[in-house]
Amino acid sequence: MKRTLPILFISISFTCFSQKNKMLFFGKIIDSSNVVKNVHIINLQTKRGTFSNEAGVFEILASENDTLQISSIGFKTKKIKVENFHFREKINFISIQKEIYTLNEFTLKRHNLIGTLSLDIKSVPKDYKADLVQKLVSDIKKIDYNAISKMPVKLDEIHLSKPTVAKLPNYFEGFGPRFGGGSSNNDKSLKEELEKKKNIPEEILKEFGDYFFFVELKIPKESYYNFITYCSYKGIFKLYKNKQTLKVLEILKAESVSYLKLLNKE
Repeated sequence: MKRTLPILFISISFTCFSQKNKMLFFGKIIDSSNVVKNVHIINLQTKRGTFSNEAGVFEILASENDTLQISSIGFKTKKIKVENFHFREKINFISIQKEIYTLNEFTLKRHNLIGTLSLDIKSVPKDYKADLVQKLVSDIKKIDYNAISKMPVKLDEIHLSKPTVAKLPNYFEGFGPRFGGGSSNNDKSLKEELEKKKNIPEEILKEFGDYFFFVELKIPKESYYNFITYCSYKGIFKLYKNKQTLKVLEILKAESVSYLKLLNKE
């Protein structure tokens, strides 16, 4: 019993060490005939990702028993389990299959068109509702609201005029109590929403890590937050909030090229 305990302790320690130890997994993406570039590879355990280069080659940090997800537009998504022998290979070839899309059937109906534009236009039925709405919009645009506001109010139209707002005595604009609490609630919700948007760039940086931004995208460390804000017009904040991590990675990868060009010009 005294001999088995040290051996058991060593084996447990070795197992824990091997789980924490990350090594580089080298791979090459191919299909039935060629290498495939710009394929996204993500480690589902660490949530770190990368892309294959022009030669289909990539490298990613992984441990034994991690799962790598390989995905690209036009190809079927594939998952592989990392085994110990993968780290002994100089390059691991990973084959992916093209996605085949099928179109739904449709029925081609007969028509009375003869192929002459001037005659076919007359035979096409008019959309009277669309014409009516278009005419209404056109008439509204022609209304001179400034002239209408200056027209005198007749006796039979007094009940339609806007009443004068009565104010409490000693009440000053911008000061004093607010009743109902509606404006206060709106300000609070707006403040909370702005605070969430302010924290999203920091969450994205923590999610993908320094290795992704600095090594893979070549973004200078002092420009991390500026780059993430630069990509916000692509809707990455909403995508990240909806947990669409893969889409956010693709946008960051694509926008890093134009962003680096802007930095070089400066």
